[in-house]
Amino acid sequence: MATVNEKMTAIADAIRKWTGEKEPLTLDDMVADVENVYSKGVNNGYHSGQQAGYANGKKAQYDEFWDNYQDNGERGIYMYAFAGGGWSKDTFKPKYKVVPTTANRAKGMFYLFGQGGTEVLDYRTIADMVDLSKITQAQDIFANARMNYIEVDLSNCTSLNGTFRNDSITGYLPTHITLKVSEKCTDYGNCFLNMTGLNHLFFMEGSVISTAIGTLAKAPLVLESAQSVINALKDYSGTTTTRTLTLHAEAKARLSDSDIAIATQKGWTVA
Repeated sequence: MATVNEKMTAIADAIRKWTGEKEPLTLDDMVADVENVYSKGVNNGYHSGQQAGYANGKKAQYDEFWDNYQDNGERGIYMYAFAGGGWSKDTFKPKYKVVPTTANRAKGMFYLFGQGGTEVLDYRTIADMVDLSKITQAQDIFANARMNYIEVDLSNCTSLNGTFRNDSITGYLPTHITLKVSEKCTDYGNCFLNMTGLNHLFFMEGSVISTAIGTLAKAPLVLESAQSVINALKDYSGTTTTRTLTLHAEAKARLSDSDIAIATQKGWTVA
């Protein structure tokens, strides 16, 4: 049977295991250390429980909001769903992928997004949360939104009326757009209206521009962007069809004679 001294040593060893102490302990030390270890355990347990409870409550609140707002992932109509200043990179955290189903179900989806704030949302950070492949009309989707670096495939759309328009509310935004379109699109009305800050506009591989985009006249595109537009023009050579590509004066001036010749050979006049 262990002696009292051996038992006290065992108790001291157990205390040192929790406190990290190495020096011998008196009885008073043991009492104080036991109280400290107990208090620390209570505090840690309380704070851990509090944090876990807060996290669980926050998650439940998030789930409840988005389950209702997105109809448990079945929502297909997103017209003006994220419009206005109440939405920002901090509040746009959908639980389910945003998939407008048909036609114009995404009209104005991000209209005035972030207005009243100072932050600009990099669209690339949310692109994987949004699928616009099913819509055929992209009216006002990004109009006046505080967004930049918008990269989007709208090749199924027949109309891009006002898609990126800027009513001078967002100033220079956006400055960068990467876009895929197809010859299905016959309506670019107001697509790039008042976009005086747009200087980087690139059309993805496979894009075809089949009709004039008048509002590009306001965009001082850099050389590579102006060339991207020309490369995407539909080839009307061998037909009686003629089209006019109207560019900002600075963008046109950046083009070489050979650049303009490419457009001319396709049946386009660069103005």
